[in-house]
Amino acid sequence: MTRRLRHPIAVLGAALSLSAAGCGQTQAASGARASFVAGNCAPVAAARSGTMVWYARTGQGVWDAYIGDERCRGRPLLPPYDGNRGPAAITPDGRYVLLTAAVGLDRTLRDSAPGEGSGNAIQLYDRRTHRLSTLLEGGTASQRGVIWPSFNARDTKIVWSQLVRTAQEAPPVGQWALHVADVDLSTGTLGDNVEWQNPDGEPAFYEAYGWIPGTRRLIFMSTSRASRRAGAFRGAQLYTLPEGLAPASAPTRISPEFAPSFPWQHAVDVFHEFAHFAPGRPHTLYTSIGADTLGDDLFSYDLRSQRANGLLGQPRRISYFGGDLNANLAVKAVPGWPKPAYTVVTTMAWEHGSWVASTCPDLLCSRVSAWRITP
Repeated sequence: MTRRLRHPIAVLGAALSLSAAGCGQTQAASGARASFVAGNCAPVAAARSGTMVWYARTGQGVWDAYIGDERCRGRPLLPPYDGNRGPAAITPDGRYVLLTAAVGLDRTLRDSAPGEGSGNAIQLYDRRTHRLSTLLEGGTASQRGVIWPSFNARDTKIVWSQLVRTAQEAPPVGQWALHVADVDLSTGTLGDNVEWQNPDGEPAFYEAYGWIPGTRRLIFMSTSRASRRAGAFRGAQLYTLPEGLAPASAPTRISPEFAPSFPWQHAVDVFHEFAHFAPGRPHTLYTSIGADTLGDDLFSYDLRSQRANGLLGQPRRISYFGGDLNANLAVKAVPGWPKPAYTVVTTMAWEHGSWVASTCPDLLCSRVSAWRITP
């Protein structure tokens, strides 16, 4: 799922956080390394200077936005707020921060937390002028909530996923829509807001991750269009669409079925979530995958392996927080990594050649921790 709307999709996957038992730098056979950074810190994005934004739980029990360095050392981004709030993106120059802020009656509750989205508005904070603008009102009849808005490469557009009907109204995951709009940073306003829902008419959950580097194509997760045998959890796959979001456009699936480990197995759909790209690595797609591990671990795809049908080649495993799941469904510890535990890798910020990623130990993401992962 995600450190996102853990409400309808809680069956899909999870966020992540790792216990301090994993403290200290580690290295697996893959060559990837990990080290514990801090508890109560969920990194989201970083500017070119290394300035990082994250969300953390306050003494009042709500989530709020923080800014500082890659060790989660910093300060609140804004004055205190009486609801859940969190950063979603920061411009490369570090001046503007995109946020989600809960404004509904449930603004202090779990379902309005960052990545959960109920009643969330989209806000823009100008760190130079200290102006906080509301780009998109929240908690309206047509805008029930948003998750993970992000900028394009030129900071002229944003994309987000918007709640249309709740899981109670449209079981099991609710009805969602993708949105793209022009953004004017100088005035703190949106324009030309366009919406897309799957033209097959099936309500689905979408989670937008931004643009594929060097293109005008969006990358997002959808629970629609996967094989019927996949079910809700395995139905969460990665897709792309042109940024124009023409209503009749069918998405292109890019996440392949997971290759079998043994001759008696067959390829299957596995859970995908949280696509990320690192500066200077336009061909490498990083994503959390629920396969051969407890929870979700971090994998990478080479975009140059994409075939004519849109599907990528097989991914490479990077992190081993959840151990290695063998053919007997026993979890095997990987040398140099923490004792296997249910862990899901979610949001992350690229800092000096490494991901500073957030993890949590349960579907509700009741706790978060930050880990540095060097691929």
